[in-house]
Amino acid sequence: MSQPTRPEEEAIGPRAKALAGDATKQFVDKANERGAEGMSSVGRKLGEAAEYVRSRGADAAERMNVDPKHADSMADQLHGAASYLQDRDPKSAFGDLDEAIQRHPYRALAAGAVFGYLIGRYLRRD
Repeated sequence: MSQPTRPEEEAIGPRAKALAGDATKQFVDKANERGAEGMSSVGRKLGEAAEYVRSRGADAAERMNVDPKHADSMADQLHGAASYLQDRDPKSAFGDLDEAIQRHPYRALAAGAVFGYLIGRYLRRD
């Protein structure tokens, strides 16, 4: 038989659950904040790369007998990625990723398989 509990013992469970929930929320918020700082930093570097490609891409394309529009296109794509990373936080980026996976599940599976294969090859070389 179970022993009767006192009212203060019954209140410990919900209080502990609330404290754990608060701690989890603080942890997730802090991780999101740190992730946003990292994404912003990567975005700034991609922006610098875009400017480098834009400033020197036409010359390189000319030397390689490639249409200079390709360098401009690459710079535009790098700039777009830089802006995305600087404007988003990890929560919203994961939301966007989830939405893209739901819209294109087979592409997501193919990309995951290719990515896994490349990581496996890389790790096998070491």
